[in-house]
Amino acid sequence: MPRSTKVPQPPCLCRRFHVNCSPQTCPQAQHASTGDWNHYTIRAFRESAAGTAQAPPCETCAAVVWALTEVDEIKQILRGSVEDLENRGGEGMCEGAAEDYEMMLIELEAPIYALASPPVPSDEVRVVQTDGELVRYTTLSHRWGNNEEFTLVKKNMAAWSANDIPWDTIPRTYGDAIEVTRKLGVDYIWIDTMCIVQDDADDWRYESTRMKAVYGGSYLNIAAECAAGSHGGLFVSSGLVEEFKTYEVPEGEKGSSTKGNLRIRQQPHFTHNPFGSNYRDSSLLLGRGWVLQERLLAPRVVYYDQHELKWECYGGTDCLCGGMLAISNFSLEHRESLGFSEKKLPIQWMRIVERYSTCLLTFDSDRMIALAGIAEQAYKTGRGGKYLAGLWEQDLAHQLCWQVQDTHRKPTSMYIAPSWSWLSVVGCIWFSNRMDYHCGASEIDVRITQVEVTLADETCETGPVTGGFLKVDGKVVEFDTSIGYPGSSSVPQRFWLTHRETGTTLHYGMEADYIMAEASAKNLETLLLLYWGKIWENRKTFLVLRHAENAKEHAGKYEKLGTYWYIDGEEHDHEFDQLMGWSQHKEGLVII
Repeated sequence: MPRSTKVPQPPCLCRRFHVNCSPQTCPQAQHASTGDWNHYTIRAFRESAAGTAQAPPCETCAAVVWALTEVDEIKQILRGSVEDLENRGGEGMCEGAAEDYEMMLIELEAPIYALASPPVPSDEVRVVQTDGELVRYTTLSHRWGNNEEFTLVKKNMAAWSANDIPWDTIPRTYGDAIEVTRKLGVDYIWIDTMCIVQDDADDWRYESTRMKAVYGGSYLNIAAECAAGSHGGLFVSSGLVEEFKTYEVPEGEKGSSTKGNLRIRQQPHFTHNPFGSNYRDSSLLLGRGWVLQERLLAPRVVYYDQHELKWECYGGTDCLCGGMLAISNFSLEHRESLGFSEKKLPIQWMRIVERYSTCLLTFDSDRMIALAGIAEQAYKTGRGGKYLAGLWEQDLAHQLCWQVQDTHRKPTSMYIAPSWSWLSVVGCIWFSNRMDYHCGASEIDVRITQVEVTLADETCETGPVTGGFLKVDGKVVEFDTSIGYPGSSSVPQRFWLTHRETGTTLHYGMEADYIMAEASAKNLETLLLLYWGKIWENRKTFLVLRHAENAKEHAGKYEKLGTYWYIDGEEHDHEFDQLMGWSQHKEGLVII
């Protein structure tokens, strides 16, 4: 297909293709601010850029299309976005991340190891140690297969560094990513399986805390969305063209058979569900916990999935069929927490927590570290105060009203986080008071007087912790407990709460955040209800506390077991007034 001889303008990093376009060059710019514009498909842009149809509405948007559909043109959009950002003074970029490769050469750390793959017709691939040299490189987001064997280990490190790795031994997914990197004219690629020494605990621990630098400094992140493992590859045949055929619309009077230039096709919107922030991911890749920070930290991502090619950058998202325009932009919504927003950090952070909690991790021990890169970038903005095991010092009380919607599993083999942190429980987290809804309507009744976490590594403020506590003053009521529902393999126990002094049993049972061991549930004799406040206008919320399990070591301390609430206007709302009448003010309550 012939290409346009006209050099396209640097691409605008716009929210919905035309938001930042100049009205002088883009007729759609006037509609972008109101959201009232026609949807131009990728095919229409391609035909326009090729000179086989009317002039494109925006040369910038045509360049984006070429970048999505022609690998050789991706480098053009990358270079253009760098120039565009420089012209705009970096406006809209994530503060502290790799705005472009020139800034990277000055400000960012290089990976310790990378794969050298010169962009020439050869099979030369080897592991190189950068020795601090700052190089331009791509990264790969991929799903590990079962029993992944093609990895960098101590045994093969010398051979992989001194000699070219035989091309026919490199798994297909890695080989495809290397080929894309070569076509971009980039000399290096970073792949975790081949650039972290997998049987060296010290190397893994060090590299796993540097994901912000590694992915934030990448030239482009290549996402193998349709590959179940290292042998799946990037490129698959899509059935969209056959399943969603294009039809020509006749011109002229009704009944005319004259062929026109207008074509229509049903938009295959189902291919975009994993990209929307309100969807549980069905993608092989996007549902993985480590991939969330790779996606958010990288300045640009190209997704190779089973249906079509997708593109994501700081400015927006697009795909071959154009359907991305119809859904909320995941990347922009979540990147607000990483720098360019005037809102309080916890408002956006709650969104990230809800998203991350739906993702899967092979090892519970990775729960804290797989989020550390995003937290590190957010921490650099200075908007949230101290990072506290998945939460932020600023507006901390608002962030502690989380609930668990599924899975309800508490890791037992290791310590992950204090019980008041959502990271202490494996499951889908939901904030009933998510602060971008009705932040001003919440009335916090407790006073947090002290909060501390103990870092496993003092040099990594967003990394794993070995302990933590918070100390609060507030109104409490103690209840005797009995098991109302014994629980199952997927549903936690439910307890009846009876006020000891009056013998009154509350109308609603209390469901635990997690499935307790049978013996632990049977031995649970008392619970403490701590009134937290009026959340989200009409939800009067309590944290449910149990005595810490290790009574000798943690005498007089409590752990969070769940939440309990009353909603204004419901039948048993009067019970709340009765409960508050029983409450007593307590100071220095320690929750671990």
